[in-house]
Amino acid sequence: MNELKEKVKNLFSWIKLDNAAKIYPSITNTKNTNFFRVSVYLKEPVNISILEETLNYVFPRFPYFQVYLKKGLFWFYFEKTDKIPQLLCEQTYPCRSLKIFNDNLLVKIIPYKNRISVESTHILTDGYGILTFLKALTGCYLHFKYGEDFDFEDLITPKKKINEEEYEDAFQRFKNIKTAKVPKKIRAFKVDCDANKNNEYFIVRLEISIEEISKVTKNLGVTINDFIVASMIEAYQRYYINDSKLWKRNKKQPITVVVPVNLRKHFGVNTLRNFSYILDPSIDMNLGIFTFDEILNNVHHFMKLYNTPKNILPYLKRNIISEKKFIIKIIPLFIKDFILKLSYDAIGSKPVSTSVSNIGIIKMPEKMNKYIDSFDFIPSPSYTLKYLTGVIGFQDKLIINIGKVCKCTKIERYFIENFIKNNIKVKVKTNF
Repeated sequence: MNELKEKVKNLFSWIKLDNAAKIYPSITNTKNTNFFRVSVYLKEPVNISILEETLNYVFPRFPYFQVYLKKGLFWFYFEKTDKIPQLLCEQTYPCRSLKIFNDNLLVKIIPYKNRISVESTHILTDGYGILTFLKALTGCYLHFKYGEDFDFEDLITPKKKINEEEYEDAFQRFKNIKTAKVPKKIRAFKVDCDANKNNEYFIVRLEISIEEISKVTKNLGVTINDFIVASMIEAYQRYYINDSKLWKRNKKQPITVVVPVNLRKHFGVNTLRNFSYILDPSIDMNLGIFTFDEILNNVHHFMKLYNTPKNILPYLKRNIISEKKFIIKIIPLFIKDFILKLSYDAIGSKPVSTSVSNIGIIKMPEKMNKYIDSFDFIPSPSYTLKYLTGVIGFQDKLIINIGKVCKCTKIERYFIENFIKNNIKVKVKTNF
């Protein structure tokens, strides 16, 4: 353990935020907390003392997460610390705000009954990065609790050497690539219900058999993700037509769902900081009402066409160019902070109706599976979009968490009804 600490000390004392992270300190507040959650549900209740021991053992192996967020003259940056997160009690609602500049770590560990939850923010990493940490924490916890000599396979443990690529800002690899400009986006339709007043974050948790939904999607010739995204677009279309004031006023806007894509496989990069980008399948309501088959066909072919390295590169280049411009570099942070907020409103949220983030099917070492029931992923709350959806699978359980900051129930109802129409059984739980 002391040897690991010595190695970590020699890595860095401070580090820049990666390209995707730079905007998040400016747009984080008590409502839009930008904290998301990944969890593991175990077959037995969590032993708090063993979890605490495990956390002290594992966390220093992730030094790029063991940092404070600081304000510089021109940019935000991370400062290295030796602090270990304290285990926190579960609160009424997940993904609560944190004073990010108050020498607080940007990782929260929250045990509750048989669940271990880890919350973090895109200031630090993306879903893949924090899930990698949770898998390491879970694997080592099971080892300490049950005393089994597991094969940890590809799980990161303190015995594995720290690779510099783990904390690389992978976006910088593409700063010199020449590519076409990206098209401008237009304002998209959003759910127009009133937001909750007390920072209440409601979660609708759906559990589905992966085998069952796979049979349906294979017959349709699409992926599970295509089906989920198309179901959400169809739910928004039904809400737009049946419940929205805008439709009645003949104001027709596109329905656009952003779908984050893990870029690591596309570009052969293994960073544990942010390295994802968004695709945005949509339907144009000026063209009339779409059937579900038409929406599904749109989504499937859009994802096939645009989820490729060459079609994603222009968007990566755009973000890096804006960071590298001399005028941007020399603007003081307090001015840049204001500009970033305006930029997010114009580019980040205006052209978006909602999002569906799919982390995928989680694999753990075979001998550990008997101790694990499922994994969970809850996206961060958004008072701009109202609804966000997180998807994750383990063995035969697909978990879809629809997070919302309003009391409207129509979106999730329409979404679930589409699964039932396609003979897919859904178990539903809520936290409200």
